[in-house]
Amino acid sequence: MPPPDTRAPDIRALVTRYVTEVLNAGRFDLLDEICAPDYRRHLAPGAAPLDLAAQRARLEGIRRAFPAWELTLHEIVVEGDLATFRATVRGTHDGPLLGLPPSGRSVVTLALDMIRVEDGRFADHWGGPDLFTLVQACGGRLVAEG
Repeated sequence: MPPPDTRAPDIRALVTRYVTEVLNAGRFDLLDEICAPDYRRHLAPGAAPLDLAAQRARLEGIRRAFPAWELTLHEIVVEGDLATFRATVRGTHDGPLLGLPPSGRSVVTLALDMIRVEDGRFADHWGGPDLFTLVQACGGRLVAEG
């Protein structure tokens, strides 16, 4: 049986700090401590990943749309240098989002994220909240073309 990975508790603590202090408390200044300088936020296949500055701007935009945005962590699974977390996301749509005007609607959706940690900092990051449910809850429509 292989020895336990001693990085797992540190990675869990880093992910917890990201969710509680950055996402929930809006402490975007902490991204410089949590993320590597060459951090990459992957949003869609085929699209160039966001760098740290663009990710900060993205999170600030989400915070403007949902000033009381809150994630409740359910699990953090760590294997090697990868961490995955599942969370429930709650907020009220009080600012513009993806071209949608503020609706005042309460939103509850799921978030699934995977993060690769290198040298104690986020290096790569995939996933996020269920945008389909989020847009629908805010009064928008997503229509498949074709």
